[in-house]
Amino acid sequence: MHVAVFATLRAAEGCEHELTSVIEDLVEQSHEEPGTLVYAAHRHRKQPGVFWFYEVYEDAAALEEHAARAGARMAEFAHLLAERPQVNVVDAVADKGLGLIPYL
Repeated sequence: MHVAVFATLRAAEGCEHELTSVIEDLVEQSHEEPGTLVYAAHRHRKQPGVFWFYEVYEDAAALEEHAARAGARMAEFAHLLAERPQVNVVDAVADKGLGLIPYL
């Protein structure tokens, strides 16, 4: 069963550009994770230091594998964050375009 994640990262004051670069690297690295189906980062239009991630994993094991890698990377860029990331793990209920929930 697919597992999805919504996460929010807030850049520390003056670290927006550097955090953007790190996020771009994280997305690039997600291409190496076969169980990662969607890994998309978005920036708030009016608050450029606020980033949202939408992630979809093949299953819980794929999420755990990603979390282990991300946790190791977090130590490298934690100084760029204003606070700890907010992470919400959710189950898909319905979708259009992602194919997570088959049509009945």
